[in-house]
Amino acid sequence: MAVSLDRPLSRVDGSAANARTRVIRPAAGQIRMLLLARPDIVRICAADAWQTERELILPLLDPSPIAEYRGTFAEEQATRLLWRAGFGPRPGDAERLARLGMERAVASLTRPRGVVRLIGAAPHDDHGSPLDPINTWGDDHCWWLDRMVRSDHENYAREMLELFTLGADHGYDQEDVHQNARALTGWTNDWDEEQGPVNFRFEPKLHDFGIKRIFGHRGRFDWRDSCRLAVSHPDHPTFLVRKLWGYFVGADIPKGTAQALQRAYVESGHEIRPLMEAILRHPLFYEGPRLVTPPVVWTAGLLRSSRQTITTTSWAWIASLTGQVLFQPPNVSGWNYAQWLDTSRWAGRLEAVDVALQKHVLSGKT
Repeated sequence: MAVSLDRPLSRVDGSAANARTRVIRPAAGQIRMLLLARPDIVRICAADAWQTERELILPLLDPSPIAEYRGTFAEEQATRLLWRAGFGPRPGDAERLARLGMERAVASLTRPRGVVRLIGAAPHDDHGSPLDPINTWGDDHCWWLDRMVRSDHENYAREMLELFTLGADHGYDQEDVHQNARALTGWTNDWDEEQGPVNFRFEPKLHDFGIKRIFGHRGRFDWRDSCRLAVSHPDHPTFLVRKLWGYFVGADIPKGTAQALQRAYVESGHEIRPLMEAILRHPLFYEGPRLVTPPVVWTAGLLRSSRQTITTTSWAWIASLTGQVLFQPPNVSGWNYAQWLDTSRWAGRLEAVDVALQKHVLSGKT
């Protein structure tokens, strides 16, 4: 059925001398039968995760082109594109985007230069000082990351696999979580009485340099290897494609489309832009059912469409009324979109409208 051979791993004790793993190279016509007969094969077959993915996964994916929307691209379609991409249209935006046509419109939303023009000025607080979300969230988040991966709970290592790369109980077990937590050790920070955790950095003396075994791979792995192994795992393309699709399209993803998008993602070297452009050009994006807009996306669109930016920290408590405070989901599984449709959350959205329009005058009245 297949040819088996021994081949050394590339990262064990700094060399390949002491490690050997079983590599299976099936013939092209036997790949599907092999995976059906041995669903665990991807965990034992290759020392090189990229090779595994290309030899075993790509041949099973639909090689046909991804469907593209060929209907009318007018202001209605341009408005949907702007809102779902997170840019509430300002007066004239949808009209200008419609004139570009779908291809150029999508490119303007996925290329850095176009996004910079759409985003506009940096946010400020009530006193006019610039807000730095990367500092205020990033340092604090990474401080907790270090506390978690160095504890017995292994929360971050598990969430990294479950929520962000593979999905719950897909392609990993508890031992993988434990070993992944060891690979993520080594981070620390200083403490400032006014700012809290600052100067987040990697300290080699805090890192566990021992040999770990993650997804069947064995080596002295660190945080970079942890990311690489998760992203190159055969279950990752399926997880990411379905996750991204669900954010932007209201209909279930067709099987052929899912496979074609997975192929595009793998062949691009795991780049996000080709995926996003394909999703934003897909017929179901424009012809599918409506989506529940997350409160933060809706509020950002409200401000942008009224030509405003963040000029007050009041939006923090308004976010709590709408049911979505950034970086504070109700639990580790993420946000429950259905909760945003109850009457109390809609009252929060009305409060957001009131605050956004309080300095505007309509027909001579505030």
